[in-house]
Amino acid sequence: MITLIEEKHASAYERAAKLQIDLRDLAAYQQQQPTFDARLDKIITTYAKRPALLHRLYDVGLTEQEIRR
Repeated sequence: MITLIEEKHASAYERAAKLQIDLRDLAAYQQQQPTFDARLDKIITTYAKRPALLHRLYDVGLTEQEIRR
């Protein structure tokens, strides 16, 4: 996930967002949603200056607030 984000390309952000969906679903299945939420919050905080990434996370429903470009 972090490797994809560090590529700083739109296509990598798309793949990272889709991967996060899979990880969210796995966390729900394993009853580990709080752990997933904490890790996602850390990603959002760490990469707050990458609006393209944050927008993609919003587009797939992982964040509640839309990021303006």
